[in-house]
This record gives sequence, C-alpha cells and structure tokens, in this order.
Amino acid sequence: MNRYLALQKIIELGSFTKAAEALGYTQSSISQMIGSLENELGIKLLTRSRTGIRLTIEGAELNPFVERSIIQYRAMQEKANEIKGLEPSIKYTFHDDYAIMTMVEAGLGVSILAELVLRRTNYNIVCLPITPPVYRTLAIAYLMENKGRLP
Repeated sequence: MNRYLALQKIIELGSFTKAAEALGYTQSSISQMIGSLENELGIKLLTRSRTGIRLTIEGAELNPFVERSIIQYRAMQEKANEIKGLEPSIKYTFHDDYAIMTMVEAGLGVSILAELVLRRTNYNIVCLPITPPVYRTLAIAYLMENKGRLP
C-alpha cells in the first residue's frame, strides 16, 4: 500500500523529492517503490522530465484504481481502529491556526486546516486528503469608501 500512497503523493506534488519529504522517506526509497510497482505491473507509470513528473497514458488509466484502493485501505484502517475501540480523543481545542500547526508538528494531534493557510507556512506537516472532501462556505467583507462601486 505504501507504493500506492507514494505514487499518489508524487502525482499530487509533481516531484519525487517533495513526495519523499511529505511522506517521511528518502528520495531514493520513493524511486525504488515506484520502480518496484512499475516492475510488478509491467507498465511505466510516470514520465520524468526537467519540467516535472506526469502520468503516462497507462498510468492515467490505472490511477483511478490506485485512488480507490487507497480510499478502501483507509476505510479498512478506520474500521479496524473502531473495532479495537480506538476513537480519536480530543484533548485540546484551539482556534488559532498557527498554534494548531505547532501542536500538529509536535505530534500532539491532528487537525483540519484550510489549504490556503498550510501553503503559506513552513511547518513540517503532512497534508492528507479527506474522504469524502470537506467544503466550507466563505464570505468576504470589505469596507466600501465610495458606495455603489466595488473595489
């Protein structure tokens, strides 16, 4: 399953190095995982170039299966934890994004944060997708100096 997770992260970030950093592996081990997966399937999954990494045509055809496998794997893990009685325990509640990120980085918990906030920081935090996706409605407020005209 780690090979599928590595493939997904490479596709998401467009880089073996960035995927390795995000998943806590070396770039070499990520390359070996993908090489092993390509050998097992007998298909080249990724095209590597100076401009980045892209799925091959064959890789693009297999990618939906990889994504579904990951979703099922995570669901199975959640169910196993539920069976074992491992429920997430909430010990702290903060509303300051930077305090939250510091605690997550220190291993004191998990959080759902806006991607926009996470992009603007250099915290050592791994971002994982939520299934099903979570959306929020945002409102924008601004001061109109000249009424009747948008800024």
